[in-house]
Amino acid sequence: MPIMQERKAGLMGRLRALYVATAVSSFGDGVFAAAVPLAAAAVTRDPAAVAIVSAAEMIPWVLIGPFAGAMVDRLPYRAVMIGADLARLIVLAVVGLAIATGHSSVLLLACAAFLVMAGTTFFDAASQSIIPELVDRNDELLNQVNGRQGSLSSAGRSLLGPPAGSAMFVAGPAIPFVVNAVTFLVSGLCVAFLKHKTARIPNRDVSIGRSIRDGMVWLARHSVLRALAILIAVSNLSYSAATATLVLYAQESLRLADAAYGILLAVGAIGGIAGGLLASRVIRKIGDARALQVAMASQVVAWVGLALTTSPYVAGAMLALAFMGTSVATVVAVSARQRLTPPDMLGRVVTSFRVLGTGMLPAGGLLGGLVAANWGLRAPLWAAAALLIVPTILAPLVIGRSLAGPSEPVEE
Repeated sequence: MPIMQERKAGLMGRLRALYVATAVSSFGDGVFAAAVPLAAAAVTRDPAAVAIVSAAEMIPWVLIGPFAGAMVDRLPYRAVMIGADLARLIVLAVVGLAIATGHSSVLLLACAAFLVMAGTTFFDAASQSIIPELVDRNDELLNQVNGRQGSLSSAGRSLLGPPAGSAMFVAGPAIPFVVNAVTFLVSGLCVAFLKHKTARIPNRDVSIGRSIRDGMVWLARHSVLRALAILIAVSNLSYSAATATLVLYAQESLRLADAAYGILLAVGAIGGIAGGLLASRVIRKIGDARALQVAMASQVVAWVGLALTTSPYVAGAMLALAFMGTSVATVVAVSARQRLTPPDMLGRVVTSFRVLGTGMLPAGGLLGGLVAANWGLRAPLWAAAALLIVPTILAPLVIGRSLAGPSEPVEE
């Protein structure tokens, strides 16, 4: 018994370090997300220039993601995470200094946004890859840890970080960037305490290009994970279409003031946090495939309910339900990847998922805007619900009754 308790105490200590690292770095991400567009707007009032800075944050997920996955599969996870934190710290320190001395520019901010998010692609791939080794690939612990990680990420990036970043920027334009740099310092120190035994055998004999291609081919041939990746991509497309013009819908249909819109988003974020915390219980009770179906169905109900209501309170509840479903679906997908993917392939599979899923976000935004322009502000919500109906019904059929299984591709 003392040995078991010692092992459990050691595991909890390692996980606590990971949770703190995720919490502080996610808070920094939220601060950065709010401060960057404000800093760009302070430099120029050109909408196209401000949009370039925003676009620079999205590009690394598609452009750098595959390379990051290949490197994560070749290098020690802790080294990648610490390196990503230190690199982002340096970038943000430079930005803070430039703003404080009056040398900020759109080009500087766009480059900083690109580099910070490039670092995030490395950190996230490594952090998702190290979790199975920290918990010895225990199914229950995987769901629990991934749920808590998702909740901490949502709390920092969506709930606490953005308003804090805005307030800091008002107090001093350089402050949010300096604070963000400090969060990455804290995160790196926490990661330094993560100790684990690796189960992978990195193959460094093949080229990076071949390594990236091998990861994508492996995912394409695994029928279960391939289907899951497609389902998540459709869910992202639906989410982005629904939220693309949400601010206009809130102002014109719900009659919300700008400040109240921020509260509406905060309510949605709380739903996402709750979903992450409840995910492991839901999965344990009804199974992962059924949990995914329920999560997607909740999004259908939420978008329909949001389209039908004119009450801000009902709208808040529906948005919370949608975000909750998104969190549960994310935990199912992340845990399935970690269980079904060989350890030496996990970084590439994680980033391949991200390339497909993140690639749907701008497409969904464009779709939502076009639908709203032609059929009104409620139409994107109806379109989002319609996109999910068939995948929701078919989810258990295309991925099987359970997502547990061998770590080998299953060709059809």
